Amino acid sequence: MKEIDKKLIETISRYAASGIDRQVANLEKDRILQYQVIMNDTVNDTASDTVN
Repeated sequence: MKEIDKKLIETISRYAASGIDRQVANLEKDRILQYQVIMNDTVNDTASDTVN
């Protein structure tokens, strides 16, 4: 195996062990939840303005 291949495998292994991929996934979930809350509040405000 070439040295570059060994370094690449080592780097990928460290990345996987760090948990960064899971942190990014959690950030995406939080961002989606935040968007849903904002949109829900906007819809509720608009609906109450229309009713009044």
